[in-house]
Amino acid sequence: MEINEALVIPAIIGLVLVLRSLKAPAWVLPLASLALGIVAALGVFPAETQAMSILKGVVFGLSASGLWSGGKALVGR
Repeated sequence: MEINEALVIPAIIGLVLVLRSLKAPAWVLPLASLALGIVAALGVFPAETQAMSILKGVVFGLSASGLWSGGKALVGR
């Protein structure tokens, strides 16, 4: 089964929501999103170099964090 890169961002959002439900401090959530993105990129989607994998992970983490905050602002919660 092939894992698509587009599925990583919703997975990160889901894992961060689990942390949020466990009463993690608010400042930890963006850092967790970033760390989960880097781990996913290094483990699941390795690039040509480790630096490119880390950059891809940063993009995953920041996208997940921005998607969540943007959706929250749109809904008005």
